[in-house]
Amino acid sequence: MSDEKYKVVFKGDVSDKVSVFDARKNFAAIFQADKKTLDKMFSGTRIALQRNTDLKTCREYVKKLEKSGILCVIEPEEEEEGVEKMKEKKPQEKKARSKKAKALKRRSNEISKLELLLLTLFLGWTGAHKFYLKKYIQGALCLIFIWTLIPLAVSLFEFIFHLCTSQKRLREKYQHKGSFEAVMVVAFLGSMFVIITATIAMSADANDITTSIKEAIDSIYILIYKIENFREKVKDTFKKHKPDPKEEGRGGGSGEILRVGPESLRYKHSIIYA
Repeated sequence: MSDEKYKVVFKGDVSDKVSVFDARKNFAAIFQADKKTLDKMFSGTRIALQRNTDLKTCREYVKKLEKSGILCVIEPEEEEEGVEKMKEKKPQEKKARSKKAKALKRRSNEISKLELLLLTLFLGWTGAHKFYLKKYIQGALCLIFIWTLIPLAVSLFEFIFHLCTSQKRLREKYQHKGSFEAVMVVAFLGSMFVIITATIAMSADANDITTSIKEAIDSIYILIYKIENFREKVKDTFKKHKPDPKEEGRGGGSGEILRVGPESLRYKHSIIYA
């Protein structure tokens, strides 16, 4: 029995012989407590004032506090059992926390079909969706050959393929997604390439574009002029070979029509298409 340890517990109870105000004053004098500590002590919460003490010492301590109007109780010390329970709980809690952390990490690394579709549709020409799927070599090739527009055509086919594939199948095929930072860097490089190319083309080829437009307009005018000349030539040819009504009565006025032979028709054809 001498090995047993006890503790003195205060629950906020005071003696009937003193008021709560006097009890708080006495408590502050004994424990040198401030107002905040007194409020906590007299809130009704179980607070151990003394721990790991033998029964005799605890009884003397309680009697001393009773004289000041503070009522306390003696309880067996269960700290060792509590420590053992805490030791048992800690590994379990650590395992639960590690499992939860792994699940969250795995969920954060899973492929999202919506993200993949958006990247393939809007940034597929830069190869950003390849970096999202951790296909870094294919993504680099898309970025290198971006000027050929081949990555754009391939990304359109891949968008249709991903659209027709379920999210479960996508996660089975692509277990982990790439870093978001790499995707953003690729998208930035692709956008800068397009902006720089468009700027150079607009500044360098502005005069060439104007010249090409002028040449096209001149070609149209030349074509119209040639068509008009051809039409006039056809009209003149028909006028030359049209039969004269005065010559129709030749041959004694019998009213015979002058017939044109094959040789004259051949000559007329050669004039028209000369």
